[in-house]
Amino acid sequence: MNAGKEFIKEAYRAIFQKDYVKAIELFKKAIGRDANNASYYYKLSVTYARNNSLAEALEMMEHALRICPGNPIYKQHYAYLQGRKLAKEALLKVEMGESVMVVIPLLEQSIELDPINTQSRLLYAWLLKKQGKMDEAVSALRELLALDPSHRDARELLKACSTQED
Repeated sequence: MNAGKEFIKEAYRAIFQKDYVKAIELFKKAIGRDANNASYYYKLSVTYARNNSLAEALEMMEHALRICPGNPIYKQHYAYLQGRKLAKEALLKVEMGESVMVVIPLLEQSIELDPINTQSRLLYAWLLKKQGKMDEAVSALRELLALDPSHRDARELLKACSTQED
């Protein structure tokens, strides 16, 4: 049996125990046995993402895509990771007091790459409200609430937008 596959099985056991650090090490060992197996890089990327190691997750997806550039699942996961990276960048810029005009395009791109990221959508709506673009903010919040109807912060912001429109 391929020794790489044995490490993959052990890595999945570690994931079920929520031991992502151990799983990462095991995926790396599997890659050491079969460095041309794109799925090993993909699995390592997913695990890095679960462990909030975004830069490493992106790097592993780049390896997977070099080996297997046409794989639609790999492309989708890479786009999702890029969306998360842009969302983090946007939040950091907001915290540093960067212009809304700089941050909004980052969030729009983030949402395009990762359409189910509710935090990006919430920040986007908040910035639209801050700019006085109430109709756009309300629309963004409704889209967010269509994804997550119980999102408390979105409901509160929607209420605040509605009272400012009156």
